[in-house]
Amino acid sequence: MAKANVMVVEDEGLIALSIQRTLRNLGYAVPAVVASGEEAVRQALALRPDLVLMDIMLEGDMDGITAATQIQASLDVPVVYLTAYSDDHTLARAKVSGPFAYLVKPFEEANLRATLEMALYRHGMERRLKESEHWLATTLNSIGDAVIATDAQGVVTFLNPQAERLTGWSRQEAAGKPVADVFRIMDEAMRTPPANPLDRALETGAVTDLVNPTLLVTRNGEERPIDDSAAPIRDEQGNKMGGVLVFRDVTERRRIEEELRHYRDYLEDLVEQRTWDLQQAKAVAEAASQAKSEFLATMSHEIRTPLNGVLGMVELLLGTPLNHEQRRYASILAQSGRTLLGLIDEILDFSKIEAGKLDLRPVDFDLREMLEETAALFDERARAKGLRLRMELAPDFPARVRGDPIRLRQVVVNLLGNAIKFTDAGEVAIHLRALERDAATLIARIDVTDTGIGIAPKAQARIFQSFVQADGSATRRHGGVGLGLAISRRLVRLMGGDINVESVSKRGSRFWFTVRLATVGANEQVAPLPSPASRADAPPTFGAKVLVVEDNAVNQAVAIAMLELLGCQFTAVEDGQKALAALDRQRFDLVLMDCYMPIMDGFETTAELRRREAPGQRRTPVVALTANVDKGFRERCVAAGMDDYLSKPFSREQLAETLARWLGPVGKTGG
Repeated sequence: MAKANVMVVEDEGLIALSIQRTLRNLGYAVPAVVASGEEAVRQALALRPDLVLMDIMLEGDMDGITAATQIQASLDVPVVYLTAYSDDHTLARAKVSGPFAYLVKPFEEANLRATLEMALYRHGMERRLKESEHWLATTLNSIGDAVIATDAQGVVTFLNPQAERLTGWSRQEAAGKPVADVFRIMDEAMRTPPANPLDRALETGAVTDLVNPTLLVTRNGEERPIDDSAAPIRDEQGNKMGGVLVFRDVTERRRIEEELRHYRDYLEDLVEQRTWDLQQAKAVAEAASQAKSEFLATMSHEIRTPLNGVLGMVELLLGTPLNHEQRRYASILAQSGRTLLGLIDEILDFSKIEAGKLDLRPVDFDLREMLEETAALFDERARAKGLRLRMELAPDFPARVRGDPIRLRQVVVNLLGNAIKFTDAGEVAIHLRALERDAATLIARIDVTDTGIGIAPKAQARIFQSFVQADGSATRRHGGVGLGLAISRRLVRLMGGDINVESVSKRGSRFWFTVRLATVGANEQVAPLPSPASRADAPPTFGAKVLVVEDNAVNQAVAIAMLELLGCQFTAVEDGQKALAALDRQRFDLVLMDCYMPIMDGFETTAELRRREAPGQRRTPVVALTANVDKGFRERCVAAGMDDYLSKPFSREQLAETLARWLGPVGKTGG
């Protein structure tokens, strides 16, 4: 590893030569030796050394302390002072410029080496800490929710931009004030202040939510309906260091809920008045269903868009140097974001199934291989709880079958996840066998058993209903919205089977389901099954020129940072018109195109790009970036001339897979 460049500032020639020779003997590079403060500033700005060894007493109008101050105003470089004076006055002046060390002449070679190494090490650590703090601040500022942090006494220490906007307080004005002065809330029905959730969180040490509908009273007296949660912040020893409030404006959600209540009330009035008209009822039902679908689609898009920023920034943050506490906080944030994304996907899946819009996509695959890969996803989680994860796959089961492996895996993941979640000791097992079989089809049975807490008989009767938890008490240990088993049953029935449970309280459970699958002939080709356990095998596309078209500043920053890590060159614009102008100026190997943008959206931009491409000209691949996962949206992207589809939030591995799919191996881009 190359040694650092050390610039020497010393006006006594013999001493300067001696220091230069000593530094070179120690393995350091000496790009310059200067004798005045003015020359030191000029050379430092030109050469940008890793460290400056600065004599305090220099000839001329500028001494070493003044020179060091000017250098550090423009460069982030450590300064080590050299002087023959160690009086209090000189030390006091030197401290003002923030030196990294102070050597009194004459000094030994060993002292010089130790001082320089410690100064460089300290400077590197401080620089990495600043970078980590920058990433943490960027991540917190990109969250769509408002965040207020306090110390252990409930005094405000931080507000993110969303909290500033909702409360009307700036971060500087709120700092040092009691949280009740900044976060003023009122019970919506009683019009009285409720107990502050942060006070309860600090007192109990647990996460606390608002119980009743609550209004936030802003600094100028405006009232906004909000949802809220509060949690204590603890150090590694479990001591309370402060608290954090997370809240959001729910005005728009209230409006949509009111519309849904309006349709419900209208239907109830029709029944009571016995004026039921079949056509009218159908129109109302369709309108209500449409309103619900629009609500779910809107909420999915609005949540996925900031989630892309949050999860993308966290992924980038975890790739930087962090201390233990920072990495723990960032990992918790990533886990929370992925949990939220999973809940959104569950709700959307359930809505699609209810509306009859979820289709199966049969392909040929190896069911035993799929089960082994799925079980591998849970190995670490099982080991962390001291559980044995066992598999019994029938050896005579056909190697190849035809069905929907993605939806089949979704059912197995739900059952395995529940089994491990509710088992504290013993084992979780998967069993596979064929019940019936003929030349064209077979019925497969998959069992998932555990030695966990079991399910009470009353709960077993309704465990597959939507929004039902086996443990519905206020003290339940495990989260979730109660959709996983309901979705699993709907999926299994779509695949021609059914799902059942048998359980004894405190002695474990057995879930089993059957599915009807087609058999695959020995001479037929089997399509490869994508595995969620694998990472992108494709190498990064170094040198590719990518145009990023994204109007959301945070999501644009995430895409740019990931492209840089993948070795790509990039140009970023925020609307379709600027994208077309950029494409007129130069050629790009690929375009990442947001679908919804002001001025000119991604569909119009792509269609115009295709119209401009001359016959025989290389077609520029366009990959849609969108938070919309509704059925038919991918087809709409293809119809507009787009070539691929990347759903927000996306990871660096998913982006790398997409680039490799269209640009090929390293260095083999289209341009």
